[in-house]
Amino acid sequence: MLQWADDDLEATKEMSAVERKPMSHRSILASLVAIVARAVLAGVLAGAVSAAAGCEAPGVGDPCTPENVPMGGFKETEVYLETSSLQCRTRVCLVYRFQGVPSGLGMRTQDEEDGVYCTCRCAADQSGARLCECPDGYECREIFQTGGDGVRGSYCIKRGT
Repeated sequence: MLQWADDDLEATKEMSAVERKPMSHRSILASLVAIVARAVLAGVLAGAVSAAAGCEAPGVGDPCTPENVPMGGFKETEVYLETSSLQCRTRVCLVYRFQGVPSGLGMRTQDEEDGVYCTCRCAADQSGARLCECPDGYECREIFQTGGDGVRGSYCIKRGT
């Protein structure tokens, strides 16, 4: 016989193992696998619907704040590219023609909106490079003529900047 505590903990009630069985590890694991499988299937279906509807945005233009800011801030004459930014869906945070230190993702100035944002590489000389198309309001402009193969090339830049 097993003893089970009552909800209000005032008394215990004897029940036979046939009346109430604890779940086995195998049953728990099977339940968890079923839940995870349903969640994965729902995610795949939602992604397929979004892609079919054309809702997937590239993330170009999303706000970002570089992890490493030079002492004294950025110079307007330099271009800074952070290629492992977790803030960007494209993983590329760009500082372009921006002077100073970005204030962060909260209240951004117009200079930050125009000069610090997520971008992607839209053209490169080497074959096999992963490239994107620039969305409306952006143009593909060569900004790195030197540097490694993974960086050198053109990026989506806000039109008019």
